[in-house]
Amino acid sequence: MAIELHCSCGKRLSVADEQAGRKVRCPTCQELLRVPGQAEEDGYDLEESRKCPKCRREWPGDAVLCVACGYNFETGKKVERVYQILTRTVDIGVRWLGTYTRLLIFRDRKGRTTLTIAKRFLFIPVGRRVIELKDYDSILTDVSLGYHDEDGGAPDIFYLDLEGPRKKPVRILKTSNEWKMREVIDTLQEMAQFQIKRK
Repeated sequence: MAIELHCSCGKRLSVADEQAGRKVRCPTCQELLRVPGQAEEDGYDLEESRKCPKCRREWPGDAVLCVACGYNFETGKKVERVYQILTRTVDIGVRWLGTYTRLLIFRDRKGRTTLTIAKRFLFIPVGRRVIELKDYDSILTDVSLGYHDEDGGAPDIFYLDLEGPRKKPVRILKTSNEWKMREVIDTLQEMAQFQIKRK
């Protein structure tokens, strides 16, 4: 004879008598339901779990913190994540001559990351731009291939753009130094977890 259950989502379940005293999962909403009756000792039972009210993920019944979103089950508040303050600098150009571009990537304790691009010509500042990196999620790479002949030629030119879901791409770097381009990409990946895409 089957045991009838009613889930809070409205689903009606019919379970076997052997499930008495155990927990079953609703196939519609995945909530755990206790089957009325006495459980047999030799059977298996589902582990008790709790569902996070913020992100709806399930955790063991004795969990104190939702690792996915930071919700504390005991206090009912979200835990504030504290980041290590990081600063990385990449200089591109001829520093000893005072003609270079400095890219400064900074992350504060709350995880906000900014990119400051400052240009200097003969040690005189000629421009500065600050970009909030929270609006972007990927780095677009591109290259214009140069040429080499007996008269010298032209070097390859590398381009880096930032792209975001609701932002149009913004150019952050144009250089002929491939190693510096790679250093900028690695630094942005480390500090802002950006994806790399080919333009």
